Amino acid sequence: MQAVRLVLLIMRQMIKNMKIRKSLIMGYGITIAVSVVIIIASLILMSVQKGQYTDILERYVKSTQLASECRIEYNRAARNLRDGVLSGNTSSLDATQSKISELSEQLSVLESTLTELNNLYPLDDKTELNNFVNLVKGWETEATTIGQTVRTNQQKAAEMIVESCTPALNQAATAGDALAARLQTEEKKIIDQQAVISNIAMIAIVVAMVIATIVVIRIALIIIKSI
Repeated sequence: MQAVRLVLLIMRQMIKNMKIRKSLIMGYGITIAVSVVIIIASLILMSVQKGQYTDILERYVKSTQLASECRIEYNRAARNLRDGVLSGNTSSLDATQSKISELSEQLSVLESTLTELNNLYPLDDKTELNNFVNLVKGWETEATTIGQTVRTNQQKAAEMIVESCTPALNQAATAGDALAARLQTEEKKIIDQQAVISNIAMIAIVVAMVIATIVVIRIALIIIKSI
């Protein structure tokens, strides 16, 4: 406030030595300049927040979506594998082979989704991502082995479904939950941080507007007194 008073004092002396036209021009000029500064500050704030929320949508939300797609794909593949292995009789061999063929196609889609997820992942710490990817790929390897085994030994393949495939699938599901939770936590941190920044910026803008209004009113009074 001391600085504001000093500025007003200096301007008072300047206005006394000015003509009315110049005084009015200066008064309006200061008002316009303050308004422009506030508008620019508001636009910068909006631009920063837009960038942050765009990043959330394009990377965090997309990564969560891709993780969910991975889980859908490996569950669908697991169901087809189980149906094929447990069909239980030689007359259904064609159906079994069809299910195993579908498994190969779905594993290919899963691999592509995992690659996209790894490229898009927004966090520097990829512990949860790597754990999820490794477990899914471990299950994928197991599923491929079972798909090959069922062609020669259906009973052995059925045992592998229970003993190794299902536990691997459950581990991948748990890792998927951890990955989704980590992404949601980091997403919330960014949103909360932007809310704090927005509140601070709004308070600063309001304070600046109040001070600017006081200065402009004082200048107007000085100009009126000098007429």
